[in-house]
Amino acid sequence: MNLGELREEVKARGYDYIADTRLNRWINQVEAEIAAEHHWPWTDTTTTGTAPLSITDLGVIVSVTDTTNDYRLERHSREELIYEDPDLDDAGNPIWYFRRGDTIHVHPLNTTATLSVRYHKRPTAITSDATQLIVPTQWQDLIVDGVVVKCLKDNDEYAAAMDAQSFYEAQVERMRNHYLSGDFATETITVTHFD
Repeated sequence: MNLGELREEVKARGYDYIADTRLNRWINQVEAEIAAEHHWPWTDTTTTGTAPLSITDLGVIVSVTDTTNDYRLERHSREELIYEDPDLDDAGNPIWYFRRGDTIHVHPLNTTATLSVRYHKRPTAITSDATQLIVPTQWQDLIVDGVVVKCLKDNDEYAAAMDAQSFYEAQVERMRNHYLSGDFATETITVTHFD
């Protein structure tokens, strides 16, 4: 479903009096919450470029590889690298990478080696009604369920919101079990934290 269709689904559950801009914001929030809940196969992606490499939807980094020199880079904190090289200006083939916001930097400094970055993407905020969400179609009702929780809280219906939240969390767990079983099982990955 696209943004407009999801918003109509929420309205069909009795929330047609809530402004579209508000529902759009909640739909985007719930999609981001679902995406952050697990390392889903549908968020796994790869991009390439040279350092410093900015990636607008950069979530959790799985790996960074220097494909020019066929070398997998290790994560290192910027602070530890500054201890060894205060200006971070030593040049050479990259051995380490560090993250500053949505940008990946390498050390030693190198702006010509091609990097391949595998990561889990963050959903970007959707504003156009025709734009599809990244959550797979068969699980998009979860977004509606999550928005309903927000609608109930907005109406001060906290008991009903807690029940709806429990149902929503059970469905997210069901989706997680689906992707962790059989053909959808994901490999073990090392999580890279923000510096």
